[in-house]
Amino acid sequence: MAETGQVVNLNPSRVQEAFAHYLVEARGGDRDTALFGLIELDHSVLPLLQAAYHSEPEGTIRALLVEAIWQHRPQSVAPFLFEALKDADNETWMQALDGLVALASPTTRDGLECALRVEADARRREWFAEALDQIRQAIRLPDHDAQEGLAC
Repeated sequence: MAETGQVVNLNPSRVQEAFAHYLVEARGGDRDTALFGLIELDHSVLPLLQAAYHSEPEGTIRALLVEAIWQHRPQSVAPFLFEALKDADNETWMQALDGLVALASPTTRDGLECALRVEADARRREWFAEALDQIRQAIRLPDHDAQEGLAC
């Protein structure tokens, strides 16, 4: 479809066609082709990726969709990534966490602080804390700058 690293701007019907093609590739086991193809499409593919995530029963495909979404890197996907943190599939919620770290902003920091406070699973809490440290380092805010009592 495109050389790796080039964003492909297509009309909406072509975006949907390319999206469907890459989803077939993913389901056929060619994860890399699917991922790189989805990343190379312009941001107009993001609603399709999010809708596919919500209807996808297979965890590995949901993880691929989450990764493709965050690899586009718009801050507007942060709420979706927080939602995907709750996914039961380990690979999927870990991809969401990777995306939040990649987006590193005060919004992702604050949201992850809330998620850490309400998360009951010790393993996830450990991963969330590590990611929070990475976000703080990326935006160069020490621990004491975090808002106390942030409403979650």
